[in-house]
Amino acid sequence: MFTGSEEPETRQRELDVRAAVRWVLLHGAGIVTGGSPGVDYYAITEALRFDPSGSRIKVILPTKLRSYIAWCRDRLNHSRHITPEIVDGLAAALLDLKVLNPKNFVELDESQTIRVNKENITRQKELELAEEVFAFKTNRNNHIHDVIRHARRKGLRIELLAQH
Repeated sequence: MFTGSEEPETRQRELDVRAAVRWVLLHGAGIVTGGSPGVDYYAITEALRFDPSGSRIKVILPTKLRSYIAWCRDRLNHSRHITPEIVDGLAAALLDLKVLNPKNFVELDESQTIRVNKENITRQKELELAEEVFAFKTNRNNHIHDVIRHARRKGLRIELLAQH
């Protein structure tokens, strides 16, 4: 599982995520991630570059793709860290993956997730499928601390990376 935050992205953080994805794929494994701008975006695009069939990439979204992309575009107005280029690239990568490998593209039912925190539901689904967690964190991000805590409870190996 690859996870991170919307904290200010650095070129080094992007390079670290891409290198970790290549390492995982070179060793015959696959990746599980959400679809957020930032770490997930870098992980998805690098995995598609390495495996154009999308066969070793599983993405879990908290809603249907159309709603998710609309949410990402709305985040442009509420976040200093998300750019139109990242949202456009993320939308294209998610659409490509959905077409290439629909069985590895999970869109959770909005009627089930609307009443609970969609991020928590998605994270739980990702952790159910994960064998290891690659967490790219900054000290200011509580969601990454939650992922690490849940992963430890599940007994997963955790690689804590890139506090850039």
